[in-house]
Amino acid sequence: MIGPDAYLCTAYPVEDEEYYIYKFEALANAATAHHMLLYGCDGEPLSTESIWDCPGMCKNGWSTIMFAWAKNAPPTVLHKGVALRVGKNTSIKTIVLQVHYAKIFKDSEPTDHSGLKIYTTFQKPQFVAGIFLLASYWFQIPPQVSSYCSISCRYQLYFPKREKYIPLCI
Repeated sequence: MIGPDAYLCTAYPVEDEEYYIYKFEALANAATAHHMLLYGCDGEPLSTESIWDCPGMCKNGWSTIMFAWAKNAPPTVLHKGVALRVGKNTSIKTIVLQVHYAKIFKDSEPTDHSGLKIYTTFQKPQFVAGIFLLASYWFQIPPQVSSYCSISCRYQLYFPKREKYIPLCI
């Protein structure tokens, strides 16, 4: 039996070839799986088990989030000519799928088969996508404001073709 919250992981090595990921399709239902995260590791997974209880994903501790799914979201398809590069000659040698279950499973219930279908090609795309994760573990938005930006998180992005700065608030 799984407790009230469980995080289960499974890993797939991708170090043998260079792969280009262009589509992610969740094989899950929000009634069973609360959310799923796909991580990239620069080495081995934390466990050699086929499925393990995981707060940690990668053996050396370094990981990057590559994809997230929740609430029965539809498949994510990158634009034509764009893909994520993983595997040989990249920093991602293993991908780890973490599934968060937010309910108790009884032994009498059918086995869950939540997962992620990852569409890949060996053909190098015109553009290689990257992940720029913006996150804060603690922030507070004041009440009754139409917008808010903490002064400690303000950036200015310059776009030369438009000759202007775009404020980016994290």
